[in-house]
Amino acid sequence: MNMAVTYLCRYKNDIVGFITICTNSVEFDWKQIENLDEKIRHKEVPALKIAWLGTHKDFRKRDIGKFMVFSAVDLALLLSSTIGIRIITLDTREDLISYYQKLGFRIINKETKEKEHPVMYFDLMKDSII
Repeated sequence: MNMAVTYLCRYKNDIVGFITICTNSVEFDWKQIENLDEKIRHKEVPALKIAWLGTHKDFRKRDIGKFMVFSAVDLALLLSSTIGIRIITLDTREDLISYYQKLGFRIINKETKEKEHPVMYFDLMKDSII
């Protein structure tokens, strides 16, 4: 049984990136839950987590990271039809927050923004990938 699964992104014969995903859940406060969906009756929301994401230094600035995030969204949408997944989460560095915001991710709360690795989420039912 796996705790997480890593997928490699290949271009021709080169490994140009990787993404590791696992299951997760996030506890929101009730106000955030209402903003997410007034029908949700639990503070803890099931998620797919992007645990690791990396692009080879020689292939950066070519949208490979974006492609891998899109692939994770596709996988989460596919899985959500058979198991409970509502959001995708990730922990990021402060300097990458704006990158993920451009892809539709939001910071979970103000407290997490002050952490070393802020937690962000993407709502599969409300957000759309650019």
